Amino acid sequence: EEEEEEEEEEEEEEEEEEEEEEEEEEEEEEEEEEEEEEEEEEEEEEEEEEEEEEEEEEEEEEEEEEEERKKERLVLIIKCQSPSLIA
Repeated sequence: EEEEEEEEEEEEEEEEEEEEEEEEEEEEEEEEEEEEEEEEEEEEEEEEEEEEEEEEEEEEEEEEEEEERKKERLVLIIKCQSPSLIA
């Protein structure tokens, strides 16, 4: 009988250990998944920020180009209106 009891206890202990291990593994997996999700979110945010920056830069460039064109037009107008100043 004692042997049987000991065996049963050992089996129970082994089962408990296995359960604990499984739980730990599950927790680790969950943590890894969470970390991956966080990383993906961060990457997405970074990409969005980069896109926004690029758009802003493009807009600035376009504005600068428009300003340049305006200046050139003004210069042409001035030249046309006062040819005596050039000569």
